Amino acid sequence: SMSLFAVLLPLLVQVALTFILLFWLQGARRNAVMRGEMKFSGGGITWPARVSRLDQAYTSQTELPVLFYVLVVLAVMARRADYLFVALAWAFVAFRFVHAYCILFEDGPVRRFFAFIIGAVVLAAMWVLFVIGLVSGF
Repeated sequence: SMSLFAVLLPLLVQVALTFILLFWLQGARRNAVMRGEMKFSGGGITWPARVSRLDQAYTSQTELPVLFYVLVVLAVMARRADYLFVALAWAFVAFRFVHAYCILFEDGPVRRFFAFIIGAVVLAAMWVLFVIGLVSGF
């Protein structure tokens, strides 16, 4: 069976990605304020494009990955994390990195869309396999 560290490592890497983007975003916001690039308009704040991209990359890590975190914790508790589970977990995290990269450094939405969808399908497969394992006892 897999060690607890091996099962949790993809989750910890995903957490690290989220915090890296958060702190990068806060630094970029601070710099934009210091340069006078933050604008107030229509009751809201308008940030430079690079800050908006960082915000989008960070925010996306607080959405779909929540289902990943829950699943990993449930799989550990239920002792349902095998080699396939961990391999799929790494695939999910890899596609989250690709998705963040596409938001930050690419203008076209196509690769970003596929990175998101493939990651979502991987995560859905993980959930299906987890539920099947629980119900069937395998």
